[in-house]
Amino acid sequence: MKRAPHPGPTCYVDERSGIGNMLWTGWVLTGTLADHNAVDLMTDGPILRVITDFAQLTPTDVQKLQGLCRRESCWIMEDALRCYNHGDLAWPTPQLIGAAGDLPGLTTIAQWFGTTLATVGIQGVFGRPAGILSDIALPWLGSHIRIAAQQGFAQAGIQTAWAVAPETGPDLEWWLDGAGRIVPWRTAALNAPPQWYWVAVKDFPHIRSSHANPPPHGGPARATIEKRLNRMRTASIQLIDDPARLPFPADTRFVVVAPQRRLQQRVAELLNGKGRDHHGPTVYVWMDRLPEASQPEADVVVVYAHPAIVGLAPPHAVKIQVFDTHDTVWTALRQKLIGQELWEGRTPWRLDQPHRATHAAHYSTEQPHPGTTFRWLDSQSSPDVMRQWIHEEQQAVGRIAAAIPVLDRVLTRLVDTYRQGGRIFYVGAGSAGRLAVLDAAELPPTFGVTSGRVQALLAGGIAAFQQAHEDAEDGGEAGCRAIRARGITSRDVVLGVTAHGDTPYVVGALQEAQRRGGFTVALVNNLGTRVATVANEVIFVDTGPEILLGSTRLKAGTVEKIVLNMLSTLTMVKTGHAYDNLMVNFQTHNEKLRERAVRVLMMATGQPRQIAWKTLQAAQGRLPVAIIMLRCGLSCRQAQQALERYGSVGQTITTMEESGEARLWDAD
Repeated sequence: MKRAPHPGPTCYVDERSGIGNMLWTGWVLTGTLADHNAVDLMTDGPILRVITDFAQLTPTDVQKLQGLCRRESCWIMEDALRCYNHGDLAWPTPQLIGAAGDLPGLTTIAQWFGTTLATVGIQGVFGRPAGILSDIALPWLGSHIRIAAQQGFAQAGIQTAWAVAPETGPDLEWWLDGAGRIVPWRTAALNAPPQWYWVAVKDFPHIRSSHANPPPHGGPARATIEKRLNRMRTASIQLIDDPARLPFPADTRFVVVAPQRRLQQRVAELLNGKGRDHHGPTVYVWMDRLPEASQPEADVVVVYAHPAIVGLAPPHAVKIQVFDTHDTVWTALRQKLIGQELWEGRTPWRLDQPHRATHAAHYSTEQPHPGTTFRWLDSQSSPDVMRQWIHEEQQAVGRIAAAIPVLDRVLTRLVDTYRQGGRIFYVGAGSAGRLAVLDAAELPPTFGVTSGRVQALLAGGIAAFQQAHEDAEDGGEAGCRAIRARGITSRDVVLGVTAHGDTPYVVGALQEAQRRGGFTVALVNNLGTRVATVANEVIFVDTGPEILLGSTRLKAGTVEKIVLNMLSTLTMVKTGHAYDNLMVNFQTHNEKLRERAVRVLMMATGQPRQIAWKTLQAAQGRLPVAIIMLRCGLSCRQAQQALERYGSVGQTITTMEESGEARLWDAD
């Protein structure tokens, strides 16, 4: 252990209500318990000793530790908590807390650990950047984890400090510099650009806390903590691919490939079990890495430290997220992989089958929501959930902006298609298909669109609009037949709506439309999907995980509806079905709509209600004709002729006013 010269730094203090600072001149030394006991420094300033590692404490070790704590301020590194107790009781990982979502439980665990530390005189726990006492342990949960752990330690009278920065090597020493940073001593000694940790200390680190009669270590509290941790570990497995792929046959042989050999051997033993025959197919399980070109493909990808691997894994592989590597987790994982009662009567997936379907359950819309607000919804405060829900929807809608360049190209094609007499088809299944039906159904009454110009093809037929037929979306051939039945040609546009992106009905329809020369568009919420390979344009909006796992009628549905609204509305506007920002072609089939027509006519012409009403009657309820009559001083017949000649209300009025024709017409 090396001595670290200390220039008298400023130590930043986190008071939760603001950032203060105080001067502290002293020494910060790190190492094992043995290292600390071997070095006895005589200094003018206080010493902060940080114990980075120790094994199960023997009675002699406890005496040495207590003696050390009596002399100086003694803290331990967070990693040391992992070694403090062996067996089923250990300091949990951030991933484990994130999986279980048990922040109150973490406070209880930290309080128990703090109590055990207090019995031997340890005053504080120093966190590491990737640990629980860190804001970057999990991007979406880090600060919540740290605060929950701090609360538990505080209840036991234990101080906490934490660091935020890239990790350095485990053998480096640290010292506080003048900027309140803990700098690796070896790096600093080599005159190299230091890798450093920002440090925040909850209290003046060399002031000892008073621990008045701390509760004894062990007893009922330990049993409660063991139960809680084991429950969290059991919940720390998340299957992120289609569970219908499991389980594997009972005689499967698992070959595990992992970065660490000891972990690789342990997992292989646990997955294969003892006394089982392994004459069935071989399953390659890859942990936190993927095979190279010369190696066997991964049949199962187990993700622990590097979640990004999921997106790179082979499409056919089963993806499983593990948040802890304790033996109880691998035992539970084996139960998922090898036959369970849940799967009795079903044919297990065999690796020797020639066909492997592509599953894309690792797409973002199929992931659980990472936020703690949406865990255990039934016990959450409804107003709090609603406020966060609104925020989620706003974020999803905001991501449409990134797709505007593609939307503009698609809109141009839709406008050209409509003007040239072509047709527009929506294709979808499930929630996305029902949204497409809704949009297409609203165009005739809203814009006077001729029947058949805009159509929606829903998997399962129109009956699936009221009664969901979820199995219908698997019919790729049904999508092809629907396109063939409509006689799609190169004059038409087919727009597939699918949040997931691999819906067979939509994929089949787009493929058939392309074969027939139609222009194809995909509206999707995941990248790298099958529809993207069969569409001329792809409108991608990343809505992310849903509040309820996989329920794409929520954020994805909101975004799909908005995109369809924009495309259909602007297509109608640009093809003359509106004047200014007024609907003018809507059908006046009831009293509310007839009253709306009068108000629109008044706004478009500036005429009083009585004149507007009489003109609308003279135009036989045709609002575009009535607007032209009043704006250009024409009779009903003349206005109708002008509208037919120029195509839209706006174009008619502009052309006639610029040419002076409006003044040449005589009223009947």
